[in-house]
Amino acid sequence: MASWILTFALALSVWGTLALPVWGADVDRSGRAQGLQRHGDLEHARQAYLENLTAAKAAANNFVAGQSLLGLAQIDLVQGHYAQSLSEATEAEARFGRRQQRDSASLREEAHALTTAGQARYYSGNSQGALHDFEASLKLTREGGDREAEVTALNNAGSVYIALGRYGDAFRQFQDAGARLAGMEGEPWFLSRQQLTNANLAVLYQGVGNLSRAAEIYRAMASHPKALPASEEAQALANMGTLYRRLGDPVLALEKYRAAQAVYRMAALTSGELSVLNNIGIDYALDLGDYHGAIEAFTQALALGRKSGAKRAMMTSLLYRGEAQLRAGKTDEAQVDFEASKSIAADLRADEEKWRSDYGLARVSDAKGDRKRSDELLGESIAVIEKMRTGSAGGPGRTGFLIERRDVYDLLIQHKASGEGPDAAAILELMERSRSRELQDQRGAARSDHGWRARAPADTVIIEYWMGPRAVAAIAVSADGPRIYYKDLSDADAAALGDLPEILADAHNRDWIGRARACSRVLLDDISELKRPGLRHIAIIPDGLLARIPFEALPFGDGLLIDRAVVSYLPFASAYEGEGAVDNRWREWAPPWKRTLLAFANPARRDGGAGLDLNGEGGANIPQAGKEVNDAARQIGGRSEVYLGAAALKKPLLEARPGSFSVIHFATHAFADLSDANRSYILFSGEKPGFDYLFLREAKRLGVAKGALVTVSACDSGSGQIERGEGVQSFASGFLAAGARAVVTSLWRIGDAPSAELMSRFYAGMARGEGAGEALRNAKLAFRRSSASAAHPAYWAAFTLTGDAGMTLPRVIPWTLLSGGVLLTLALFGLVRMREGRA
Repeated sequence: MASWILTFALALSVWGTLALPVWGADVDRSGRAQGLQRHGDLEHARQAYLENLTAAKAAANNFVAGQSLLGLAQIDLVQGHYAQSLSEATEAEARFGRRQQRDSASLREEAHALTTAGQARYYSGNSQGALHDFEASLKLTREGGDREAEVTALNNAGSVYIALGRYGDAFRQFQDAGARLAGMEGEPWFLSRQQLTNANLAVLYQGVGNLSRAAEIYRAMASHPKALPASEEAQALANMGTLYRRLGDPVLALEKYRAAQAVYRMAALTSGELSVLNNIGIDYALDLGDYHGAIEAFTQALALGRKSGAKRAMMTSLLYRGEAQLRAGKTDEAQVDFEASKSIAADLRADEEKWRSDYGLARVSDAKGDRKRSDELLGESIAVIEKMRTGSAGGPGRTGFLIERRDVYDLLIQHKASGEGPDAAAILELMERSRSRELQDQRGAARSDHGWRARAPADTVIIEYWMGPRAVAAIAVSADGPRIYYKDLSDADAAALGDLPEILADAHNRDWIGRARACSRVLLDDISELKRPGLRHIAIIPDGLLARIPFEALPFGDGLLIDRAVVSYLPFASAYEGEGAVDNRWREWAPPWKRTLLAFANPARRDGGAGLDLNGEGGANIPQAGKEVNDAARQIGGRSEVYLGAAALKKPLLEARPGSFSVIHFATHAFADLSDANRSYILFSGEKPGFDYLFLREAKRLGVAKGALVTVSACDSGSGQIERGEGVQSFASGFLAAGARAVVTSLWRIGDAPSAELMSRFYAGMARGEGAGEALRNAKLAFRRSSASAAHPAYWAAFTLTGDAGMTLPRVIPWTLLSGGVLLTLALFGLVRMREGRA
């Protein structure tokens, strides 16, 4: 796949760059059109391809027609016309396939058409469709015996696996590519394909956070700097720049970006140079704080875009430059750039750039003191965002949809919440739209405020929080309706909120109440709904860093909030299902053979070794984990499947049918990556020596979680990357996305023994018929009211429940009761027969 195309895509995300895969090079086709395309003269190249296509159709020459269509597809791909590119590539594939003689040239070009179609699907967000195309292309390269193309195709498929978060599959693709290179050292293409495979391995290591290993590979590649085609060499240099940005070295990153720019310029690859100039500008602006340097880089990119006639590239550079101008305080210049980008966006019907331009203009108006105009532009921007969201519903690529778009909602929420006579219902609607949209889509369309509020019982209050840059707002919803509370944050307030989780997790910190009280003054004290008599349930919808705070440990009144009521959490308010007090009389009865618990505990290497896991940690022994899951099985009753030690494999989890278990319990190690959610995992034993992993992306698709209570009794399982617009990307949100009814996770590391004891108390409560929220609260209160050091929140506050706090487990009929009933029935039957015989 043409790496310079991916480099162009690298610059499409405003104020952020990603380490993207290095794709294989294009098939080198000669001709005037190809020459024009290589030199960046895309419009003249398009005209030449169209002329060739017309002549080929007239002569019924499917091969030349296919080549022309393929050239057009590449140009449309570069210019962002993905639907048109896919259509042309698909037709090209069909024409190559019509040739009577299936020679190597036809197979090669047909494979390349499939690769281009895969590119178009990939950039449209359809990674699964792209993978299907790349695998079909791989099959054709093998059929044609083209080893070079096969290695390239394996790299393409591996790169999509990276995008899907299937890192093990990606690694196997690159391993296969390396195996196919064996014995090919004498081929002229060997070094190029070896470097391509190594570069993609480096990207993989970047993806899983092993930056040092990625850097090693890049350094080794530097010994053969010209082995790759120019486009791939430049892409690798650009990826190295991104790596060094992540390693915190923007100066070295800038050096690599400049080297990539030089290669692109030498090869006359205008699109690639455009993208790397934008990366240079981003590096200057975000990492070096040099807005003058950023503006200069974006101006150079804009000039290149004008020269090549690439309107979309011009629009992107204008947006970037407008952002830099605004951050530099040049509001008039920023306004000119945003208006120019908005004009091009209207011509191209580019919604993405339209909302960005409106948002930029809204901030310009805000800076000039015209809040009314600012709010109008913010409303227009949100309308476009919502239209885009509706248009993408049901499709792929929605993960992270609101990461940058959240800023638009935030500014409008702050304007409305801080103004006179704020409309709580309208602000609540904006809050709901601005968070957890991916999860909302997966769980069904969000209901209106009135739909779920009407089902909230009188003993419940739902509090949805919003965190702005310098303010916090809370909307408390009770039976009386929503009420808003707004507070500006001082530096001390912000510091207190940020420090609290670490303070609560420190069992040696005896001043935790005083430190937590400062947070209560910000988050709780003003909310009158919390003081009403008869309150039994508080549902918290946190925002931003508040998701790392266990609210039940906050001081309130004469005690803590946990003393007041059950505290549970929701990802968004419309997820509230009206759960309230549990009526034990209506618990479901289940036979003793019903599957109830699927549990995994204390994973270990099958070879008995003590090797490191993916994150470089040891996967230490958890002595109490076995007792924890066996206690749970005994208390819950029914039929349990418990996998301990080396038997704690991931396979039984993946193969279990949806809805087949009431409870899924993990007493294992977990790793929460605070910078990249895709690297968070739960540890399992490996089928081969080493460990296996359930990554967060896999958890979101785990069918067996549907309708279940999922407990991840592992360190940091409730923590993770805070993603703008989606919240904390933890296993709580992951399993809810998979359909779990409730999820219990941990915000920090807790000792083995306290975890096992708390879980035993929790399941004992559920076995008695308590709802999940009440059972967890009672287990925590047992710790809190103990006279030992276990009363410190470090030992109990980390475990939180997200989802349905009223969920209960079925009442399992014991075997003894069932067998006794059978014996009694038989005895009565025998007695009746005896009487009938006597009669």
